[in-house]
Amino acid sequence: MNEKYAALVAQRKKCDICGGLSNPSKIDNGRYDCDHIGAWSLWQGSLDAKVVIVGQDFSELAFFNENGGQPSTGPHMSPTNRNLMILIQEGLGLRIAPYERKGNGSRDLFFTNIVLCIKEGSASSAIKQSWANVCAARFLKPLLEEIIRPKVVISLSGSAYKGIRSAFILHTPLKLSDVVEYEGGIPLFDECRFFPMYHCGGLGLVNRSFEKQLMDWKKVKRFL
Repeated sequence: MNEKYAALVAQRKKCDICGGLSNPSKIDNGRYDCDHIGAWSLWQGSLDAKVVIVGQDFSELAFFNENGGQPSTGPHMSPTNRNLMILIQEGLGLRIAPYERKGNGSRDLFFTNIVLCIKEGSASSAIKQSWANVCAARFLKPLLEEIIRPKVVISLSGSAYKGIRSAFILHTPLKLSDVVEYEGGIPLFDECRFFPMYHCGGLGLVNRSFEKQLMDWKKVKRFL
């Protein structure tokens, strides 16, 4: 395990800054916590990844406990994860398989969320932007700049975009709708390019159809 990554994970396990969230290390005494920055990284967690995908959050306490802290897969795979697999395969041209506990991740991908702790409300409860901004500054920024150093970062949702915008002090429009169609992405650091996208779950598809989202993702392929 990369020492810097292990240290960052240890910091995440101790974090209790945000009210209304539960750290996986504290839920049922850490029974379902993992040694990744977050539970979604169990699916795709390569520290040599070319592409880092930053989702919104890992859902709520009931889902976390019912799934044993594991990403949804098989017949119970969430619509978000199903759609994301299509976007990665058809949009980016990268191979991805459904999550398996034994491990079957791609060396090209790393998944994380802008909010790493677990919501105490329902799955549809709103994400506070302050949560996203704190997590992005404390955990995502060093993960990207100091550990993975990917070619491309893709965010899913307005809160994820705004969290990255805040952490990296980007002078870009505040609204996701104003940046999603940028042809060349947004310079993040060194040669890394940032592509904000709409969420590929139900609410995100209301704002931007899956067909348009797929076209957005296809624009990223040439940077890989």
